[in-house]
Amino acid sequence: WLFIVFGGGLGWLLYPPLAQIPGALRYFPDLALPELTFLLISHNAPHYIAGLGLQLLLFICLRHIGQPNATWRWAGFGAILTTLLATTYVYHIFVIALAVAFYGALLIYQQRHMPWRTLFMLGIPFLPLLPFVYYYFIVATRDPQWATYASQTHVIAPPLPLGLLLGLGLLALLAVAGLLNWLRDGQEKLVLIWLISNLLALYVPVVL
Repeated sequence: WLFIVFGGGLGWLLYPPLAQIPGALRYFPDLALPELTFLLISHNAPHYIAGLGLQLLLFICLRHIGQPNATWRWAGFGAILTTLLATTYVYHIFVIALAVAFYGALLIYQQRHMPWRTLFMLGIPFLPLLPFVYYYFIVATRDPQWATYASQTHVIAPPLPLGLLLGLGLLALLAVAGLLNWLRDGQEKLVLIWLISNLLALYVPVVL
């Protein structure tokens, strides 16, 4: 019950008494941005949920690739998943690429040398994305209407930091508590890297 009522954010509870304040909606992105409300987005945009599932499967592949003596099949599985992700919810690709870059840097730091084989395997899943990059950044931008849509019409301003915290609701508190336990137990850092990558991608000053 707590997850259903508060898991998608606290906006529905806090916004009504503050609705008369100009610009108050900026602090409640869970009411204005469906992507921040898991229950709502699962009903009106199933491809978003499919993208999250593909991300999870891809992270499983990346975790296996990061292990010593990883087999090449995990890189092949990752290539299939990134291709499916690019055709399902392309916006996740930037977050994944950022997370993989940080993950590779972490492996270099932990091993105190360049693990070339592992880094190459981490890069293989992104090779099938080259045609998508060519299309979205070169071919599509030649169309004036599409270029305007991508650079102006479809640009969504990121929520204010306080609004992001309110929008995540109780999940934010549970995530912080779980993250502390996760780090204390020495678990895989990929989850933390994914979280940092999402926050950076949310506030990076470029159009995604």
